[in-house]
Amino acid sequence: ETGRRWPVVFSSFEGYQGPVNSYLAMMGGARWPMAVLSVAGLVAWGWLTKNLVATAVIALSPTMIMLARSVSEWQAMVNLGLILMAIWGWKVKGRWRWVSLGIGVLGIVVWLGLVRGQFNFMSDISIINGINQFRGSGSRWLYNKSFYGLRLGENILDNLKPQYWFAGGDRNSIYGQTNYGLGLVAFLPAFLLGLKKTLKEKKWWLVGWLVVGILPSALSLPTPNQERLVGAMLAVAVICGMGWPR
Repeated sequence: ETGRRWPVVFSSFEGYQGPVNSYLAMMGGARWPMAVLSVAGLVAWGWLTKNLVATAVIALSPTMIMLARSVSEWQAMVNLGLILMAIWGWKVKGRWRWVSLGIGVLGIVVWLGLVRGQFNFMSDISIINGINQFRGSGSRWLYNKSFYGLRLGENILDNLKPQYWFAGGDRNSIYGQTNYGLGLVAFLPAFLLGLKKTLKEKKWWLVGWLVVGILPSALSLPTPNQERLVGAMLAVAVICGMGWPR
């Protein structure tokens, strides 16, 4: 993280050197358990999907790797949910397995956003100022709900850009990387073929999973936010698995 070979002992940016045991506690109390939980969640995901490509997308995604080595409550809750659904999946077969998987993942992500109060889209000051401006000019037909709908649509489109998903990302250094998107560029052809197959076979539940999975990021500011797109990333992995030639 700081360009040194042994990050356990390093000087902070302010010249304050913390005790070594504090860094060891961080590794043993947070990062290692999170890494083990992420590996268990990946195994559960592979068991649920029965698709090697869908599992590889999650295993090789730069964002999923970086979140697995950090203390991300979004990643932790999704991994716990996958483990529980894998245990329950022993009894659930066929189409209901996919339905329960999508509902379970999205339920966890939306619940976490509501509990943390991170859906601050309605309090965006630029939207409020725009509404007041239209009110003052007498344009009462576009000063209420439609203004929020327009901005929400813009946020959703920003979160759907292939360049963001497979190349650029949100360039947030908190996740430890700034030059990669949520997925690898190599999976982009598989995603496009899988999306074509999804629409052709009218698997609208998968399209709905992707759109609803984007909402936690679209409803929070700043957007896009890679950490809050974990639920949508699973849907993208399934679509890539459908598009990979067998």
